[in-house]
Amino acid sequence: MMRDMDLIRTLLESIASDSRLNGNVMLHPDIGDFGISAENYESVAFHLNLMLNAQLIEGKDTMQMPMVRSLTWRGYDFLESVQSPEVWQKTKDAAKKVGGVGFDILIGIAKAYGKQLVQEKLGIHLD
Repeated sequence: MMRDMDLIRTLLESIASDSRLNGNVMLHPDIGDFGISAENYESVAFHLNLMLNAQLIEGKDTMQMPMVRSLTWRGYDFLESVQSPEVWQKTKDAAKKVGGVGFDILIGIAKAYGKQLVQEKLGIHLD
């Protein structure tokens, strides 16, 4: 199965907006919690495990659907870098132009576009 960054972004958004996943409890998320159809159960479980391994979320790997506690600092950092639909689309387009990139480079591209957007909208230059 290939990594789907759109799905990862969607899952991060869902976890961040779920008031139950505030770091105090660990839940087996129901696939409906993510607004994703049941036929994508295997893909969601696979991507949640990837997110655990990449330290984007806190939780516990299980044999089926991982348990989730919350986003990590790294998870919030990534989500905030790609939260703007404009920045996310530009980031994906840039990655596609070079034939795909690793996660850290993807974050770097998103942050660069985010800085560009800040400069355009606010006239502030970020180093």
